[in-house]
Amino acid sequence: METFTYIIGGDCDFGWRSRMKEHAEESEVKPIPVSAPFKRVVKLLVSPEQGMEIPGLAEPVLGMLRAKKLTVGITEVPPGGGLAPHIHEDTEEVIYVLSGTAEYTIEGQKIPIKPGSILHIPPKVKHEAKNNSNAMMKQIWCTSPVK
Repeated sequence: METFTYIIGGDCDFGWRSRMKEHAEESEVKPIPVSAPFKRVVKLLVSPEQGMEIPGLAEPVLGMLRAKKLTVGITEVPPGGGLAPHIHEDTEEVIYVLSGTAEYTIEGQKIPIKPGSILHIPPKVKHEAKNNSNAMMKQIWCTSPVK
C-alpha cells in the first residue's frame, strides 16, 4: 500500500520543508492596494519563489505560500475599480467570483459576472474588468504557465 504526504504550499518532495510555511489563513495575507488604472486590492496567497509581477506595481510580490509554477490570489475590486486591459503572454488564468458583480471584457466580448461565475482566460488573450456596481466584487484567481 502506497502512502502519500500532503504538503500545502511546497514542493512534493514527500517531506516537510522547514524553511517554508506549509499553510496560512487569508487573514495573515497582507492586502496590497493597487492604484488606478488597476484600482483594486490584491492578496497573493501562493506564488513561485521569484514572486509575481502584478500590473500597477513596480516590484514582483511574493505570496504567503510557494509553489513551483502556480500563482493564486484574491482580488477585491471596489465600485468604480477594475483591471486595465492586459495580456498574460505565457500563462492561462482561471477566475472564480466569490461575491459582488462586475463586467469582464475578453477579446472585445463583454461578460457580466456574479458569484459563482467561472472564467478561463488562455494565454495571449486581452482581458479587463470593471466594477460598475455599488458593492465590492471579490474573486479568487489562479495562473499557471502553459509550458
